[in-house]
Amino acid sequence: PVLGPIQLPDLGLNRPVRLTLSFRDRNLDERHTATVDWGDGLGPRPATVREDRGRGEVSALHTFTSEDDYTITVRVTDTAGRSTVQYVQNLIHELATPAPGMAKTQSASTAATTH
Repeated sequence: PVLGPIQLPDLGLNRPVRLTLSFRDRNLDERHTATVDWGDGLGPRPATVREDRGRGEVSALHTFTSEDDYTITVRVTDTAGRSTVQYVQNLIHELATPAPGMAKTQSASTAATTH
């Protein structure tokens, strides 16, 4: 499978974050599964997959409960056993009262590998 970038809304503490990621596969009849490892020490968890004829979307919800630097990893696997991994690094830091013109801190970078 070929994965698009991981999409995340504004991240923050103690509120649900919805992750989405699109994918495509040249083998139109294959089915896919996905996991998300939120980087919080709990390991990979199943994600929701919606797909039709080689195109699909992965989605998952999570709540971060502590400030840290998290590497969020998504793995999509097809019925032939081929997997692709996409990850994004995010710094979750909640400012108590942002100064005028300042916002919550978040940084991100992405990369993909195929296995």
